[in-house]
Amino acid sequence: MLRRLYGAAGFEIELTNPNPALAGITLQYSQLREIISDVSDARVYGGIHFRFDQDAGERVGREIATDVYKNNLRPLHGVQ
Repeated sequence: MLRRLYGAAGFEIELTNPNPALAGITLQYSQLREIISDVSDARVYGGIHFRFDQDAGERVGREIATDVYKNNLRPLHGVQ
């Protein structure tokens, strides 16, 4: 959904962890796919998910977002 609304690239995001134990760790992104990949990896490395169910969840999420975008999103009255 974010890719459809904002595009896949052309922005810069920098995240710095405020935890003093992790000082100096900064993540920089310029494409949405980079963020998605890092979030997915973190869920697997953190033991929250296995890779196969994380991949399946991403696929289902894309399918739902596509359906919502194509069938449910409508412009506000008078706004183009």
